[in-house]
Amino acid sequence: MVEPSRDFLKQLAKAQDVMESARALEYEVKASKSCCGGVSLNYSRRYIIGKQIGRLTREVFQLKERLESISCQGNGPLRLPSVKVCSNKRETDREGGPHLGENPTLVPVSHSKNFIAFESREEPYGELFTALKNDDIDMIGLYGKRGCGKTFLASEICRAAMHSKLYDVVIFYTLSTNYTSVSLIQDKIAHSLGLILDEDKRHRAATLSERLNNGDKFLIVLDDIVEELNLEDIGIPPGKNSKVILIASGLRALVGCQKVTSLSPLTQEEAGMLFQGHVGTIEDEVLAQEIVKKCQGSPLSITIVAESLKGSSADRWKEASGGYNDRAMVDKCVRLSIAKLRYDASSLFVLCAFFPENSNITLELLIRCAFASGIFENVQSYERTRSKVGAVIDELLNSCLLLLAEEGQYFHIRNLVRQAALGGTKARVIRGPGEYLTATITRKVDDTKRLYCHDITKYPNQLMCPELKILFVSDDRGCSPEFSDIVFKVTTELRVLAITNACTLRTPYFWLPQSVEGLKNLRFLCLRGWNLGNISILGNLEMLNTVELLYCTIEELPKELWRLRELRLLEISGCSIGGGDPVEVVARCFQLEEMYFVGNDLQESVLRDRTLVDLLYQINFSNVLQSLIKLEVSSSNCKS
Repeated sequence: MVEPSRDFLKQLAKAQDVMESARALEYEVKASKSCCGGVSLNYSRRYIIGKQIGRLTREVFQLKERLESISCQGNGPLRLPSVKVCSNKRETDREGGPHLGENPTLVPVSHSKNFIAFESREEPYGELFTALKNDDIDMIGLYGKRGCGKTFLASEICRAAMHSKLYDVVIFYTLSTNYTSVSLIQDKIAHSLGLILDEDKRHRAATLSERLNNGDKFLIVLDDIVEELNLEDIGIPPGKNSKVILIASGLRALVGCQKVTSLSPLTQEEAGMLFQGHVGTIEDEVLAQEIVKKCQGSPLSITIVAESLKGSSADRWKEASGGYNDRAMVDKCVRLSIAKLRYDASSLFVLCAFFPENSNITLELLIRCAFASGIFENVQSYERTRSKVGAVIDELLNSCLLLLAEEGQYFHIRNLVRQAALGGTKARVIRGPGEYLTATITRKVDDTKRLYCHDITKYPNQLMCPELKILFVSDDRGCSPEFSDIVFKVTTELRVLAITNACTLRTPYFWLPQSVEGLKNLRFLCLRGWNLGNISILGNLEMLNTVELLYCTIEELPKELWRLRELRLLEISGCSIGGGDPVEVVARCFQLEEMYFVGNDLQESVLRDRTLVDLLYQINFSNVLQSLIKLEVSSSNCKS
């Protein structure tokens, strides 16, 4: 007989502690059912119990995996006793999922920390997961009113599928409500798969279909479908290798799905639990019920409204409840939440809302845009900006105005919140050439202060936006924008300019127009994914404090960067630099606080068998090192 290891016994003891906690929660739930005729009015406590159940469930699965791995190392087979905890009304084996005794085909999976066990979610969750395991079903539909939690439920299903190893690759794409086409869907899927598609429609679909039939198992989720899609036109082949979940607000868009599941709003009881869990103390129960009822069972609306009213006066509660429908009340409450923020926090939040719907927003991008935009008054260093942005982000997350992605690398802003936040601001997001043409003709961009242009190739001779402060130009297709030399002649107030090519498989030519030289207020310049040629013009932008050159081909890193006395952050990453001595250039930028010189291809004449550390010291880089707070240096073709 093999003696159990110390680690094994430690993990087993922890499992017993978890089971004891689960039994205590089970007792508390049963006790709450026995009082008040089976209906407990303490929504807040029951909400907390639901969260604790989710945490304990995740611990059980983590312990199970840990103990099984230990048993594989010599302790013999291991079987843990089953653990049952109770949801609000019935027994369940895991947070939000069906009772395993009723549907033994489901595999227990770990949920995200934000998942709450509501009974109304058990049946659709079980139906969707069962359909994923059925080889006879290729297309699955999920529908329900906006804000009822379809996207969140689908995300949990994707997590379950990956955890249970049902699929090798999961692709989740939310369509734009303003600009969607078959080619755009193809480009998004191709980008996820590392493919490049040509312009021929038949070849595009055939290329995708061939990749999706290569033996891997794919789960593709298309969210916010508004009309019926022909998957074969897109290039998604029917069969066991590819399964598709389509998410829509109505049944009309789900024609052809072999399995369709509906997601209903929360029940009034569940809505009350969620509301009190977020808002905390309730002084007027009748008013609270009236507000919850107006949210119509939408978890999104309930969360936004509750967070905006937390700690507010009775007058503000009455203002939120009076005379509004669901959407108007949410808009009002978002504005109330923004009004409770400090000026710098509200400015940063509106900056988040500026990015297109369904964007992944990185913390680093927010920090750099905030520094360049001067959101924080009298803050002149990146070090202080980082700490201030971090504090504001915590505030926005706590108020549920922002969401943190599961990987912890990105932030999201719900479209409902985003639209409410942008109301009345001078910011526009334009997708596709048709929408840009309309905006130009109707002169809707003239007084715009923030402009985001996506997948637009042709631009007017001049951008007639004299108040423009932030401009993002992005393209997912690998096409460079066609700018005239005087395109920026009027936009002299511009402080942030980012021109990015997100297609990693093409590096098209892009030349900075001559009118860039006139952007004397420009603080932040980002160029990504271009073959840039000569960029010595950067030396004339005296107010630049941040320069990003990412995945670009550059003739030579301009020596003129030395002249930029305001330059605080310089990032050159993934670039191919054809000539000169780039290390010597950055070494003479004594004003830098942060420098990132990572993964660049340098000429052999620069390296000459020396390591990067040798290069830094040989050109007296220590002067810069003394002023730098943050430094990352490596090269793809340099010895370590």
